[in-house]
Amino acid sequence: MTNKFVISLLTVLGLHFAGTPFAGMIFGAENEGLEEESTHSCGQLLIKVVYTPRVGEQTRKTLTAQIPHAVGSNHSVTDQGILKTILVVNLGKAVQATLKAFRNTLAPLPTILQVDENNIGLRTIGGVPLLPDASEAKTRNQKLAAGLRHLLQQFRAGADGLNLRNDQKLNEVFVYLEKLASLIDTAKEGYDHGNLEVLGGGFLTRGGGGGPRLGGATRSFSAMPLGAPTAKGMTLATGGAQDVNQFYAKLDRHSIPDESDFDPEGFLRTFELPLLSGKPAADLVSADAGVLYDPSGRKLYVQVAFTSNVSTEAFDRPPLNLSLAVDISASMGEVDGASSSVSRARGDGSSRSETERKNRITWAKESAASIVSQLTDRDFISVVLFDDRAEFLSRPMRATQANKAILLQRIQGIEPRGSTDVTKALNLAKSLVAEASLEMKGDVVKRIVLISDVGHNQSATDGVVAVASLAAQSGVGLTVVGIGKQLEPELAKQISVLRGGNYIFVKDGSGLEKLARRIDLLATPVASDIAIGVEVKGLNAKLAKAYGANLTPGETMALDRVIEVPTLFFVESEDGGGTILLQFNLEP
Repeated sequence: MTNKFVISLLTVLGLHFAGTPFAGMIFGAENEGLEEESTHSCGQLLIKVVYTPRVGEQTRKTLTAQIPHAVGSNHSVTDQGILKTILVVNLGKAVQATLKAFRNTLAPLPTILQVDENNIGLRTIGGVPLLPDASEAKTRNQKLAAGLRHLLQQFRAGADGLNLRNDQKLNEVFVYLEKLASLIDTAKEGYDHGNLEVLGGGFLTRGGGGGPRLGGATRSFSAMPLGAPTAKGMTLATGGAQDVNQFYAKLDRHSIPDESDFDPEGFLRTFELPLLSGKPAADLVSADAGVLYDPSGRKLYVQVAFTSNVSTEAFDRPPLNLSLAVDISASMGEVDGASSSVSRARGDGSSRSETERKNRITWAKESAASIVSQLTDRDFISVVLFDDRAEFLSRPMRATQANKAILLQRIQGIEPRGSTDVTKALNLAKSLVAEASLEMKGDVVKRIVLISDVGHNQSATDGVVAVASLAAQSGVGLTVVGIGKQLEPELAKQISVLRGGNYIFVKDGSGLEKLARRIDLLATPVASDIAIGVEVKGLNAKLAKAYGANLTPGETMALDRVIEVPTLFFVESEDGGGTILLQFNLEP
């Protein structure tokens, strides 16, 4: 693999790295040593963070980070963790571009597959064609599949170069992209013309002759091992959507996902992306920053990561005022891919193990029972059942052993029926939380957990969001767990940006079962209304993109742009959590 080819790949994926040295940092080219933070600085970052802890007053913090000087056209980096983050962002961009190109067959192929600006032939970089087998690909879909396979080869090399060969989540993505390439390869032409926007030139930075702009020295960097973060406390993750499982679920069913089935932000949140050289967290919410300075590409990348000084062992969930809303519509009787092992008694008194496939309602009942079982007599629990109407299975009751036994028995009798009306369920759940609040004093977490496949939903998106917003304003957080079928993308997005809101899609019941075991963390927000301002001193930098957070215009904290995060939650490391990656454009 040549450095020139690799940098063309990076340029194509939209992060626009113009100089070849950065190639080795992402894909591990030759072993010539990565330039770490030097004693010389060409600038400084001033990062201001404002947040409101779950208990307490608004807190303001200021973090400074040096921008290390890069000699010549080399690149400098202060923390190795940012390299994996950029790899994951690029991977998400590649998936999104492929899905968009497949569904819009009238649009030109993505620039990763396109010929030069004049459409006069395959572009080659350093003698290596971008699509080595494209000349034998007779159909457009075959060309698209060939390009995806070629990209996948480079991403695997990138993971190897960063010593991520055994990264379970990256390898899972690679396996699914192999499936996607195979399905596209055999799909009929004109499968779906769609109404998507044509892919623009944003995926390619062109220089003279129509090819990617290549510049800088040919020296490359070796990828350094990515180890564990130094902080001892728990990871803090942004709320929001974490729904890449819908993308996986369709591929499991041998179906090519729609573009709306893949959310790059949700994809980013499935990965654990810590900074590796930060100091141990000193407070409930601590921020750290990693910097990558790319002078030849005129880019500056800043990763902002949150950690806490609260350890897993020290974490103690406050009393919980929980209303559990369970979808019992007819579609919940459908069976998805997951199975479980059950023990069957034989006539001779022995037992045998059998595999059993469960429908969604069975998984939902078992998960609801798991959540109820984890509650203590400090907590209050209510349960709502909903289809085209909503009713309570249980009004708020203290979660004593006796009450839980009664409730668990009721849960076992749930059967599917009717269609789905989420608004009615949320309205009733919200009123039950308010009822329980009359009995609970002091520090209490109020939350609605809604489990649904959202099949044949009768509620308009505006109605659902309006109820969820009212709940958020009264301090009631909302967790929506989608099983089998995904929420409408706009509805998922609206729920995700609410204070205390998060949306998680699970492919099947096994994912729902795992989620139920995380209820303590899932239901407990750590901080809300987080605003992050970043000022770059010493360089003329403009904030262009934010990955993993909402970027909104404004003058808050005397900065030209503000990154907003509605809520931070504790997460187990294996559950991902994502991060925030900022891209600055450097101007003369």
